[in-house]
Amino acid sequence: MIKLFRKTRKRLLAENKFSRYLIYAVGEIILVVIGILIALKVNNYNIQELNNEKFETIFHEVKENIIADIKSVEIAINYYNTKDSLIQLVRNDKVTKQMYLENQTLFYLLYYYRSHSLHDNGYNMLSQNLDVIPQKYDTVMPYLNRIYSGQRKVLEDFNKYIIDYTYRMLERWADKNSYFTLSKEEKIDFFLNNSSFKNDAILYTRFSQDMFVRNMHNYIYNATSVFNLLEEMDNKSNFDNVSIYNDLIKKLDTIQLVKNPEQDDCSMIDENNNSYPTEKNIFNRSSIFIKNDLKDRVYLQKGKNSSVKNATIYMPKYIEPNKTIYLRPVVNHNIKVLTKEGKYMGMFCVPKQGGVVLLK
Repeated sequence: MIKLFRKTRKRLLAENKFSRYLIYAVGEIILVVIGILIALKVNNYNIQELNNEKFETIFHEVKENIIADIKSVEIAINYYNTKDSLIQLVRNDKVTKQMYLENQTLFYLLYYYRSHSLHDNGYNMLSQNLDVIPQKYDTVMPYLNRIYSGQRKVLEDFNKYIIDYTYRMLERWADKNSYFTLSKEEKIDFFLNNSSFKNDAILYTRFSQDMFVRNMHNYIYNATSVFNLLEEMDNKSNFDNVSIYNDLIKKLDTIQLVKNPEQDDCSMIDENNNSYPTEKNIFNRSSIFIKNDLKDRVYLQKGKNSSVKNATIYMPKYIEPNKTIYLRPVVNHNIKVLTKEGKYMGMFCVPKQGGVVLLK
């Protein structure tokens, strides 16, 4: 090709056809520029493809980290919820001497803790490549930042706190009560009659519920949202927070709406209408998804809630169409669902085992 151009230039110069030579020279320059641009385009495309492959690998690692963490977080939540249930018995003087004799784990109720850390290999790789993350991942990054910048910090603080609290508590028992030299009968008496033990138990569960369980419920929502968005990018349809939770953790029970607009008290609803025994304990909370599959926004409203005294519930005022929210309200709290026009759709009581409210 180069020889052809050279011969053409020599021929035009030899024939003294300068104007044609000039036109030819300009054309040759244009062809060279076009060739360079094509080469750059191909090179940029190859670089972009390599970059896309790189980030697909990184986000695959992110998904693997999330899968592992969601499962381990759920185990840890159940661990502290089980402790909380037992501590509520202690708090309300429902534990007897016979229960201690029959269940040795009650002796060690406050001895142990479960610290937890998040797998962050994928996020760390992302952090090293922030300037070149493809634009299509823009919707994912806010959730990841909340997880690894905000919630991880709370988790690390909790780990430090619960370790320190447990050791300081045991040291105090040893110093003030000579706890580790007590007989079994004397230890049972300590558990049943020593007010400091009850106080320690209440503080233990307050912090584990507020610092760990609540934070990890938020983690599950953000993590399933990330997983959902990444699945959508892989052209996998029919995924959402609820289905991901069902697949990775457990099948959620469906919470039915009570259609009677006069019904506003969970204690008045029978078992057939999805009610559960009234528990006037404001620390007993549950986890529920509310999924709005309707075409319009729906509104949430607190019921009169005579069954739960002094309970505080934090929830959004509305849910956008085709969106899912994740709440951690008090068990037996009743919540009304209204249309955007304010028309009553139904109400539900928060069950102890959690679940999902499907609005269709």
